[in-house]
Amino acid sequence: MSTSEAVVNQESAVNQEAQQELTLKDIANTPFKKLVMALCILGCVAPLWGPLVGVAMAAMGFSAAMSASVATACVVGGEIMFFGGVLILGKSVGILIKQKMKAVFSRKK
Repeated sequence: MSTSEAVVNQESAVNQEAQQELTLKDIANTPFKKLVMALCILGCVAPLWGPLVGVAMAAMGFSAAMSASVATACVVGGEIMFFGGVLILGKSVGILIKQKMKAVFSRKK
């Protein structure tokens, strides 16, 4: 087998691996990656807590500035957790997590 044939065979093997769909189980295969994956998922949900926390704090008698600050911190903190996890795990993981979260929160047709 010549060198060029070996390169072509190797490229076709890489293309076949790339075409296989990744799952969360394939990506989160170590405890560290599982922790980062949990932070990414929490980062997707945390921005939803911002308005709820702001309203709850206003109902408890906190000032409007304090309520708005904590609500903003929830939203920004969630985005930082999500994008920090994506930086660690890779872009394909971010896309996969967003697709899974959209499927969970989307309306069924």
